[in-house]
Amino acid sequence: VGDDVSRLPAENFLRLEAQGALARVTSDEEIKAWWPTMGAANYANGAGGLRAAGKLYLYLNSGEVIKRADAALDYVRRPELVRGELGDYLLPEGNDVTVNIACSLAGGTGSGMFLTIAKLLRAKLQQDADQICAYFLLPDIFNSKPGLNKYAEINTYAALLELEAAMDTLVVGESERFRFGTFSQAIK
Repeated sequence: VGDDVSRLPAENFLRLEAQGALARVTSDEEIKAWWPTMGAANYANGAGGLRAAGKLYLYLNSGEVIKRADAALDYVRRPELVRGELGDYLLPEGNDVTVNIACSLAGGTGSGMFLTIAKLLRAKLQQDADQICAYFLLPDIFNSKPGLNKYAEINTYAALLELEAAMDTLVVGESERFRFGTFSQAIK
């Protein structure tokens, strides 16, 4: 990896802000349902290794996240893209979409929001053939940085338990109601 690696444009990133986060924790009933009992913390640079803080960032920014997800899915479904008229990209026959999620399960940000993001995207995907693939970094990736996150193994275990529970409740062909902030939709 060197200087020749192309970088994604800034508009491909979304900084999740936590303005008024702690006030919302005490006043929003939906947040209270999943927020752990703990003292206030400073989340200026990420979720501080706390999974609930990662989910809170997503919740507080859900409107913008949904807007960006809609825009990205609208873009990849454009007929010109399917026909190969917009450069090197070409969707396979049938216009099926695969969404890739990549994150670490060791910290608070990725491990706290990956499942909610996956459910949100599943609700947004239009066709049964559309799919979501996830790629997770496990805590050993951070072994060379001792003390980085004292919750790394705990977060990973909790995230995998959450994923297993979600998959255990999945029945092919049936749908569940996914609600997050003001967004509510049935998903398969």
